[in-house]
Amino acid sequence: MDLTAQRLTLRDGRALGYAEWGDASGLPVFFFSGLNGARLFRHPDESIDRELGVHLYTFDRPGLGLSDPHPGRSLLTWAEDICDFINQKEIAGFCLMTVSLGGPYGAACAYRLPDRVRHLALVSSISPLDDTEVYAAQTLQGKSLIFMGRRIPWAFAGMMNLLRGSLIKPDALPFLPRTLGKIPPVDRKALDLDGMNLMLIADQIQALATSATGVAQDLHFAVTDWGFRVQDITTPTTIWQGDADIVFPPIMGETLHRRIARSTYYVVPGAGHLLILSQWQAILADIVATAARS
Repeated sequence: MDLTAQRLTLRDGRALGYAEWGDASGLPVFFFSGLNGARLFRHPDESIDRELGVHLYTFDRPGLGLSDPHPGRSLLTWAEDICDFINQKEIAGFCLMTVSLGGPYGAACAYRLPDRVRHLALVSSISPLDDTEVYAAQTLQGKSLIFMGRRIPWAFAGMMNLLRGSLIKPDALPFLPRTLGKIPPVDRKALDLDGMNLMLIADQIQALATSATGVAQDLHFAVTDWGFRVQDITTPTTIWQGDADIVFPPIMGETLHRRIARSTYYVVPGAGHLLILSQWQAILADIVATAARS
């Protein structure tokens, strides 16, 4: 059985694609990847997960990889899918680790499933865009992406579909580093780790396996109204932010910290948007330690 290419049938008949890594008897940690990310995105050194006693689950959101599209999807319907998943898998409680545009999807789960989510880690996360100062802090590229996601997600899907042919080849260049602009040295070092390029290429092939519609929907729901207030999240939360992140700048981490009452805010000097890769072990270790105290 290939643990990296599994499907679970949800109550409405849709398939949910997922993968498992690490220690099968360890602490369940669900990881939600960012934009154009699917179930294969994670740190390529699986021994980190095993040594920390983490049973890592990664997922394809609707329309990506092995997951069927969901015409009526939203952030909160994703939380319902995860609830269905944990009920079928008989997982009583779990921790969440998210990165970038995966943040809203993790926040939705913490909001909707407060009795099941033991800890939420928001890494380099986008925050709600209802604050004019948050929007003003975005780069021109960031504002363009927000505009497309809000107003013309179909155009973003079309653009990605045009690129799709060049991105789903085994010898393709990884899409992620090309979208980040100037990359800080610590992020560049993470990209040079053994297996990183192969992981990024394999994951983008999965994310765009059928079309870019699912990726465009991911963007749309992250940059429009989330359908809930992050102020109502009661789950213990850690927010990890690189002070050199120009994709989702520090004001976003500060906003999340200010609004989520039970949150701890970590700023990593010199780290950019790929903080998740350079600090993977530290973030997971913090999750494990926090879960042990709860």
